[in-house]
Amino acid sequence: MPTTRAQALNHILDEIFNLQPDAILRDNLTALGVQSPQDILDLDLLDLKDAYLVNPAQAPLRLTDIKQLSLLRTWYLQQPTPSLDTWIGLTQDLFDDWRQQQALLQQNASTTVPTTTTTSPNSHNLNTFASELAIFKKSVKPSVSDYPTLKEDAYWRSFLNGLRSNSALHGTTNVLNATYRPTTQEEAELFEYHQRFMFNVFKKNVLTSKGKVAVRHHERTFDAQQVFIELLATYEESLSTTLSATDLRNEINNMRLDDSWKKPYEAFLNVWTHKVLDLEIIEDATVSDVTKRIWLTTALSTNKVMKDAISHATTTERTFQALGHSTQGVGFRQFFDIVLSNAKLHDNNTKTTARRQRQNNQTTVNNTGRGNDRQGRNGRGAGRGGRGRGGAGRGNGANSHSSSSSSTPRNLTPYTGPNMTLTEDTYFSAEDYRRLTAAQRDNLRELHANKRNRRQANSTTQSTSSASSVPSPTSTMNISNANQQPTTVATAVTTPDNGSHLRQVLSQASNRSTTSTTQSDTAPLQISFQGRTYSQMHTKFTYSISQHQSNTHTGSLLDGGANGGMSGDDVRVIAETMDSADVTGIADSTVKALKLCTVAGLIQTTTGPIIGLFNQYAHYGKGRTIHSSNQLRSFGMDIDDTPRSLQGKQRVLTPCGRIIPISIRQGLPYMDMVRPTDHQIDMLPHVMFTSDVPWDPSSLDDEYEPEDNIPSDDLSLPDYHTYDINDYGELVPDARLGHQTQLTVPRSVQPKQHDFNRLKPNFAFVPVERIKHTLEHTTQYARADARLPLRKHFKTRFPAANISRLNEVVATDTFFSDTPAHDDGIMGHGGATMVQLFSGVTSLLTAVFPMSSESQMPGTFEDFIRKYGAPKALFSDNAKVQIGNAVRNILRLYSIADFQCEPHYQHQNPAERRIQDVKKLCNQLMDRTGTPSKYWLLCLEFVTYLINRLATEKLGWKTPLEQATGQVPDISALLAFRWWEPVYYSTNNGFPSTSPEKTGRWVGVADHQGDALTYLILTDDTNQVLARSSVRSALDPTNPNLRAEAPLSTTDLISDGGELEPSTTLVGKPILHSSNDIAGNPADQSELKLPKFSPEELIGQSFIREMDDGQNYRARVVRKIIDKDAENHQHIKFLIEIGEGKFDEIITYNELNDIVERQSEEVLEEERSWAYKSIKDHQGPLNSKHPDYKGSAYNVLIEWEDGSLTYEPLDIIFKDDPVSLADYAITNDLLGLPGWKRLRNIAKNRKKLDRMLNQAKSKAKRAGPKFKFGVLVPRNVKEALEFDKTNGNSKWHEAIKAEIDQLMDYETFKDMGEISFLQDYKRIHCHFIFDVKHDLRHKARFVAGGHLTDMNKDSNYSGVVSLRSMRICLLVGLLNGCEAQVGDVGNAYLEAYTNEKVCFVAGPEFGPLAGHTLVIVKALYGLRSSGARYHEKFADTLRDMGFFPSKADPDVWMKDCHDHYEYVCVYVDDLFHMSRNPSKFFDKLKQEYKYKLKGVGPPKYHLGGDFFHDDDGTLAWGAQTYIKKAVGNYERMFGQKPKEYSSPLQKGDHPELDVSDLLDEKGIAQYQSLIGTLQWAVTLGRFDIQCAVTTMSSFRAAPRIGHLERLQRIIGYLKKKPDAAIRFRTGIPNHEEVYEPELHNWLYSVYGNVTEDIPKDAPIPRGKAVRSSTYKDANLMHDLVTGRSMSGIIHMICQTPVASFCKKQSLVETATYGSEFMVARQATEQIMDLRYTLRMFGVPIDGASWLFGDNKSVITSSTIPHSTLDKRWNALSYHRVREAIAAGIIIFEHIDGKSNPSDVLTKFLPWAEFWPLVQPLLFWKGETMKNAASDTPLPVVIKQTTDHISANRPTQQYGE
Repeated sequence: MPTTRAQALNHILDEIFNLQPDAILRDNLTALGVQSPQDILDLDLLDLKDAYLVNPAQAPLRLTDIKQLSLLRTWYLQQPTPSLDTWIGLTQDLFDDWRQQQALLQQNASTTVPTTTTTSPNSHNLNTFASELAIFKKSVKPSVSDYPTLKEDAYWRSFLNGLRSNSALHGTTNVLNATYRPTTQEEAELFEYHQRFMFNVFKKNVLTSKGKVAVRHHERTFDAQQVFIELLATYEESLSTTLSATDLRNEINNMRLDDSWKKPYEAFLNVWTHKVLDLEIIEDATVSDVTKRIWLTTALSTNKVMKDAISHATTTERTFQALGHSTQGVGFRQFFDIVLSNAKLHDNNTKTTARRQRQNNQTTVNNTGRGNDRQGRNGRGAGRGGRGRGGAGRGNGANSHSSSSSSTPRNLTPYTGPNMTLTEDTYFSAEDYRRLTAAQRDNLRELHANKRNRRQANSTTQSTSSASSVPSPTSTMNISNANQQPTTVATAVTTPDNGSHLRQVLSQASNRSTTSTTQSDTAPLQISFQGRTYSQMHTKFTYSISQHQSNTHTGSLLDGGANGGMSGDDVRVIAETMDSADVTGIADSTVKALKLCTVAGLIQTTTGPIIGLFNQYAHYGKGRTIHSSNQLRSFGMDIDDTPRSLQGKQRVLTPCGRIIPISIRQGLPYMDMVRPTDHQIDMLPHVMFTSDVPWDPSSLDDEYEPEDNIPSDDLSLPDYHTYDINDYGELVPDARLGHQTQLTVPRSVQPKQHDFNRLKPNFAFVPVERIKHTLEHTTQYARADARLPLRKHFKTRFPAANISRLNEVVATDTFFSDTPAHDDGIMGHGGATMVQLFSGVTSLLTAVFPMSSESQMPGTFEDFIRKYGAPKALFSDNAKVQIGNAVRNILRLYSIADFQCEPHYQHQNPAERRIQDVKKLCNQLMDRTGTPSKYWLLCLEFVTYLINRLATEKLGWKTPLEQATGQVPDISALLAFRWWEPVYYSTNNGFPSTSPEKTGRWVGVADHQGDALTYLILTDDTNQVLARSSVRSALDPTNPNLRAEAPLSTTDLISDGGELEPSTTLVGKPILHSSNDIAGNPADQSELKLPKFSPEELIGQSFIREMDDGQNYRARVVRKIIDKDAENHQHIKFLIEIGEGKFDEIITYNELNDIVERQSEEVLEEERSWAYKSIKDHQGPLNSKHPDYKGSAYNVLIEWEDGSLTYEPLDIIFKDDPVSLADYAITNDLLGLPGWKRLRNIAKNRKKLDRMLNQAKSKAKRAGPKFKFGVLVPRNVKEALEFDKTNGNSKWHEAIKAEIDQLMDYETFKDMGEISFLQDYKRIHCHFIFDVKHDLRHKARFVAGGHLTDMNKDSNYSGVVSLRSMRICLLVGLLNGCEAQVGDVGNAYLEAYTNEKVCFVAGPEFGPLAGHTLVIVKALYGLRSSGARYHEKFADTLRDMGFFPSKADPDVWMKDCHDHYEYVCVYVDDLFHMSRNPSKFFDKLKQEYKYKLKGVGPPKYHLGGDFFHDDDGTLAWGAQTYIKKAVGNYERMFGQKPKEYSSPLQKGDHPELDVSDLLDEKGIAQYQSLIGTLQWAVTLGRFDIQCAVTTMSSFRAAPRIGHLERLQRIIGYLKKKPDAAIRFRTGIPNHEEVYEPELHNWLYSVYGNVTEDIPKDAPIPRGKAVRSSTYKDANLMHDLVTGRSMSGIIHMICQTPVASFCKKQSLVETATYGSEFMVARQATEQIMDLRYTLRMFGVPIDGASWLFGDNKSVITSSTIPHSTLDKRWNALSYHRVREAIAAGIIIFEHIDGKSNPSDVLTKFLPWAEFWPLVQPLLFWKGETMKNAASDTPLPVVIKQTTDHISANRPTQQYGE
């Protein structure tokens, strides 16, 4: 079928133009009448182009389309026989090839034809203006590689600068000009070429994700101009959001050239210059020379060398002035040049010194150092340096001392045999060199080494000779490039011509030093290499060795030539092993017995600092750390230490993705690392760099053999492994190929070998052969910490091994002991006399479990399954208990088969034989070590642990544990200590009363506690078994501890009378007792710690006993059983009952006192009460004779919140919490049993039961036993007296009596006698409330049942001052020289009389008044009106003292002192007083008015807030204690610590859109509790969370899971940032320096001559004036569901924030203008209220209040009198704000939104935007302008003014 015209056109548009069906170009061509390719030939393209150039927007075709059509027409006309089929045959590839050919023709034509003109207006020849293109191409030869590469967004600025500079060089700047449009066809053609070239640049060099998107948008059009526009829009906007001018200014201000800068000084100046240029670009303004000079001087002031350079530059300017020349020419540029010249001078001196040191050791270093440490960098030198050997490296390959012959090929000598003569000029090929004998190779190496040494000696002699003829005192070298010109430096300033200031500086510098000359500075040394000549120029510079060390950097060396790491003084030792290593260095120097340690260093990564952990490092402790690159690589570190100039990455990449930059210094790679602090180790993330497995360098050995098949592309040189190139370009044999010669590495680590005879006691004296096999078939990874003194470990040192399921038959049997076992620390083990043993039939895996009766055997079987897994079968004899129902149930549950031996053939049981083995080894171990027999259980457990890890010949020298589980056990712990070895273990005793170590015996490994090196220690003082990880041997004579108490032999108990007490008094209970301090010499009284509680106070106390098995039990002090010497409390001991009498313990007075004191402080800190938690178990039925019978047939095991367990009678729990009992009964199928049937009715409805269950939990908490500070708190008087009887004391009785006596002293009651009715008086109930204080004082308070009285018609108000008023009073008082003190009125209510007519009948606790009717005449606690009556009483007192209440806040009382006011802030009975002598006020209250005051003094903790002073004396009011409590409540509520966050809520979060599940009742209670907690934190001044808390408060009725998670995040933020505080700074903010308010005449506006309404009854202003500043902001559509905006306002007085406001707006606004005007109105009204408060407090006000906002439209509408209102619904806000401005009440100014602190009250900001706003107001300490050097300040000039505004200064400055 023939081709149609339409088909041909569609083919062109689809194939060549790549047009979509709906492309605009198709429509445009149709509009131009194009229906076939022939129509394209007829188009007037010039007219179309002109139309585009005149008006591109109205042109029918784009310029690029016109160009494409022109090229298409040219191609068609060049075809031999064009037709429709010609169009169809055209493809994109053919068209592109044709265009390339045309471009080549054009380039060739440009070399011969200068210009080409068009002959026809319709002929679009591609050679048009070819000369310009040719000239362009020929002149600069542009290449994409000339342009920088954009790999990361952060380097945009550097990329932009390089792009523009190269574009200017290539003449393509029009592409980077967004407004450029070509006006002629010739310009269009040239611009088209530039476009394509630059598009290729962007496509290949822009590699960021955002940049690639911009490039791909224009792939079809090649429009590089639009690509650049999009890149600018993308990165300049991004830059403006992340890098503000203020940030950059602060960064410049904070730059310092101090010891932390390890790069050349010139590099520091370059960095400083780039930052200043960036600032000028951002601000679009030039920084003044004066400012630059100040910044530069400040940055260099910390460096002595550059500080001198600043002085020299200043001297130069003065010299110019002295010579009569103007200093205008010596501007900042010249000033900077002087400083830069000195920086280069210092850098050159530094390099020269390092170079000399290398030259002095060149022979040694070059044979042992890295191949990269050479002079060459650019180009290829004589060879390629390898790792760990002395190659010449990449580069020129020529050392500074090499001659021209170094580049000449050597004449190789053929090998003639072993008897040939060798000289220093003899060289061999690689093949011949392999044929040399070992003796010939050694001889040849010696000859070449002598030759090198002789050359070096000659060079040094020549240098010294040349230097002797130079008069200059010092000289250094400046290695110049071949393209550089020599620099000449004069010695003095002669004339002020260009550069004279630099010569003057250098001349002065040269006169300061008299260092001897070491090298010549006359004739330059010329080095010829590969046809080029390099000159070495000498200049006379001054260099002070004292100011520069060769090791000035903080880098640790990444040494490819080291095969093990060696740590220096730049790390912290975290743990020392007991192993050591010998380190071999240069010239075979060896350091013996360096400890192998785990060390930590602080390392900077691209994402922040980390703590690097390096295991298995030989610790030298001096110099810098040296890392073995291969040791790091073996642990997964990706090290690329190739310099970036050689196309390397120059970084270390950790397996967790962190990037650590590498610095190349003198050709060597360094990883910057410094010694970390304790805080840094605790807070920063830890990254492990090497394995804790013993490092064996030989594990990487891989010798190259000739037959190895290595791909050719793996070898960069054919003979790379054949020979090496030394420093002089000579060929020398490669040491790696000398198989008869051992390769010597710079540092080698050689671990010590085991002494098997020494290890025999550690392995129970088994044969050495078995120990060897054990070590071979086990691991010993863990490393003990051998540092002194003993200390805690920062982290688990070795992870525990996993345990697999047991897959074999297990045999079991029981054996007995004739001695009761000593307790091993696990409840129930003490006193055991039998053991159940389990043994694997195949693996011999053994486990033992002590028992007190055979009935416990099923429990031991379950313990075995939990520990090792369920076996395939259980093999036992026919013992009744082993085949009973309990065991059979376990077998069925776990699908375990059951095997038994024949009756009466117990020897068939494999466990019998294993029992004999275990007994034998146990007896052997106890005999050899003298272990007392009562410790047989501890020894048995250790022996079992040991034999499971001993290699057994029967198992092929595997261990039973490996055979059973398939895992190789680790026996590191067995290598450290042996059984019964005396040891010291770490304690937490106080300093210096006792030693931080105690003595004990090593009795095994804590297999499931702590890490792999946690041991079981039998203490000498208490005979307890403790799990401790910080342990060291007491047999080491070099480190004795003479203060540690030695164990005593007496183990008997002594009674109160000093007689021995038989142990039978405590039969049936395991007893833990201490044997020391019973006999022996008394301790030194001067070292005794004074106890906080007397022995009598401790009797009856309850506390939590922390056992070593990880469980906590409630313990009660029963009685004092040992009192040998009452004067020495060390000998007093107590009997305590643990776990409701399950077992007892003997404890020393000191230990008991410390436990009770510590737990009391912990509970005080958390204000915790212990309460009932859940029901865990039950026992029964019980009869009255059963020992556990408590009055009910069943007991219920109750779990308390403190973790303890107690059995309580079922009847009592039924009364207190029947719902929980019903739930437990349903779960355990108990409803059919007697005693439980009564719960059936409750359990019928499950849904109702769940609801009742939640309600019952809170009731049970109230009704159950309550403990506080370890004391059981009674609920009524009857319980209190019972507790006294039980405890054998009268503490609660005394507390009741003290309260009644106090009431009688206050004459609280009137005795009406024994009457049954009293006219006009209502009888109510009164009761006692009991409490325990943190010092264990028992308190009782008598309160009235006020809820039973009638509502009082009079006010019940009790004074509660607002915290805003307190802040204002505190600030004003400090401003006027006052001091703050606080106090608490004791028994405040009893100071006043009540007007309520109530009475009660006294109980028996009132003694003789029992049964009498007592009328309450004083304001007793609990009565409705007591608070109001006290308020009236105290108000009368204050009036009598001359105070009067403020009308702004009636709880602020003022007293006129003529030049200031005193203030008293009343919060019920808490008083806050500001005066110049506050003590006088409180003394008068006590002495004259007889108030009983408590806690009088400067405020420290008041109303939940912390008061403290910064180092500069500034008073701060924070909430640290409250936040700590809140975090503690969180941990108890959720059972975990909150995760920390850097901001309250995430940016862009909308909680109202959360669709997670609704919370249950428990979750709602948690949510509401957290909301209340956070709201009070906001009240205390934490307005940084106010927006988040306000937002989340709206969901408290029906919160969701996501809402609760957000509250948890806010708590996490508070935990991370608890130190925020309001700091009371009294300086006046000088806004006039920043803003110039424009005053308008409002007289002719609608407001007329309006003025501020000042209250006539305001007190006379006294003292110094204050100024208020307010910041406001609104967030439109903060709530996307309701559409309401959020308002945020911060009020400051002077420099102190006193109030904040955050609330959703009441009306929905449709635009930002409306929401901003509404918050402006709210701010105005609050400002007026604040000004009213200040006036009513008698405070002078400094003029108008300043209001700041970030919406210019609102500010303009508010401040211009003739503005009009377009939106009538904003009229109220509009006129309210404008009237206040017209009246001179406020000044409304604009600030940038990113600097508006009220932003944090309206939006959820990310950390980068949030922190700069809250930090100045809540976190900065000291002078704010000093802080501004490192952080972003507020946009307000805040400075301390000493000239405060006086009281008579006019209060109106604006608008009057």
